[in-house]
Amino acid sequence: VYQHILSFLRQSAMGKSSSSSSSYSHKVGVDEEERKVLDLSMERLETVSVEDIRLLPTVFNVDLSLNLMVRLPKGFTSLTHIVRLNLSSNGLEELPEDFGNLSSLQRLDLSNNSLKALPLSFANLTHLKWLDLQSNLWEKGAFIPVDVAVTPNSDSDDKDYKDCAKRVLKFVADKKQKVEKTRAKSKRKREKEREAQEALKKEQEKERKKKEKEL
Repeated sequence: VYQHILSFLRQSAMGKSSSSSSSYSHKVGVDEEERKVLDLSMERLETVSVEDIRLLPTVFNVDLSLNLMVRLPKGFTSLTHIVRLNLSSNGLEELPEDFGNLSSLQRLDLSNNSLKALPLSFANLTHLKWLDLQSNLWEKGAFIPVDVAVTPNSDSDDKDYKDCAKRVLKFVADKKQKVEKTRAKSKRKREKEREAQEALKKEQEKERKKKEKEL
């Protein structure tokens, strides 16, 4: 099914169509902002071809909800043209550390998965305006408090999801800043320890040479 959908999109982009792919035309459409949508929801997919999606640079809205992906495929974060991404109801256990490379994202749905944490690079999603993180495993993880991660209730309107985006981005940015400060402090400490060891070695070498002269 996936290959047929991609075939249809490629042919549509070239102004072509075929009877073999027309039955999948309902998978292709436009959102309210007239952006092309790639709808691969409910296909029981365990992965997707990043290379094939990369060949569709005019598709800014990607729906991969209700599939079977435990993790995103390698290279997925190179799809920097995606503006809207729906990964809800997949059973995702983690996001790649470089998830923040999807810097064009404005709307992101990660609800109904098995996430316990967000990568620090999430703070790089500075264009994110709408976010749904409900029904994950935040309460079992130490990274992000439940009240930061979720919206007030399942019937929340757009304002709540927009507030969630602001709240989470600020939380992760603050977390990233603290981690970077801790790393910088640890680095300075290691450098001082190394300098002290080098100074000690020089002093020991100096003492050794002094004793050799005395002999």
